[in-house]
Amino acid sequence: MPTTTPSTIPSTVRTELLDCIQVNLAVLADRYHGPDSHLVLGAVLRFRPGRLPETALPTVEPPVAQQVEECAARLGLTVREAATDLSGAGTAELAGDGGTVYAVGDAYGMPWLPYAGKRHMAHSFLVRRSGDRALVTDAYHNETRWGPAVPGRWTVGWDELPRVESAVRFAPAAGGVPRAAPAVDIEPPSAYLAAYEQCPDPGRAVEQLTVETWLLARSRGLHAAYRDRSGGPAGPEVEAHVRRWNELAVQAFITLRRLHRGGAGTGALLTRLAAALAADSEVFGGARAAANP
Repeated sequence: MPTTTPSTIPSTVRTELLDCIQVNLAVLADRYHGPDSHLVLGAVLRFRPGRLPETALPTVEPPVAQQVEECAARLGLTVREAATDLSGAGTAELAGDGGTVYAVGDAYGMPWLPYAGKRHMAHSFLVRRSGDRALVTDAYHNETRWGPAVPGRWTVGWDELPRVESAVRFAPAAGGVPRAAPAVDIEPPSAYLAAYEQCPDPGRAVEQLTVETWLLARSRGLHAAYRDRSGGPAGPEVEAHVRRWNELAVQAFITLRRLHRGGAGTGALLTRLAAALAADSEVFGGARAAANP
């Protein structure tokens, strides 16, 4: 079982605004480049959905490998050494005597998370040696149906770590975090909304919308935080819009629970989602980008 140890997660990391892939890259960025460096991940407010391969529903969540590569570049992190498909022993070898490894694996096998043994999903963590054991740092922060995921550090045996899909030892880039001006890159959401409205499996649609609205809400909060740091303090309109997105994420979760009990479908949720997406450009400014071909 994991043993909890005192946390060394930088207090500046806005864990409540980051997803489970971003958050541990953010820890490295603030550790290497200074407080609030990770907020650059919110510089561009982007809405350009891709497709889920298993259902063909649209999603704003990028493929994991792409997200790690893009986020690391934005955060001024360069790859020192990398490997794929590692057991706990392989991760230990990559960590060496003092290096920190950024790893992505299946949350189902991570004993420090409430998802352990309950849900399969890609999740990141940081790990280095502590004697003959692994010292895991995970800054992920979320309320789940199985209890809270809270930032912290845990000591576990290397054989308790899940097999990881990818593992990287990052180094700080010489130039630090690249400068970025706040920007908006939003394509029209009509095709995105229509795909969920027309989905033949309402339960599957709402289940995915709980993920979508959660990601969208966090990204809007992160963008507002970056604008605030960049000299454009968030006014009442921005704060109200971020609250609106957070309330929408809660509504999606409630809609899913009601649907499982035979309740209403996606109509009201999609209406509010359409309104929130339409308001993004109005609140944050910037021209809408043309739709992807």
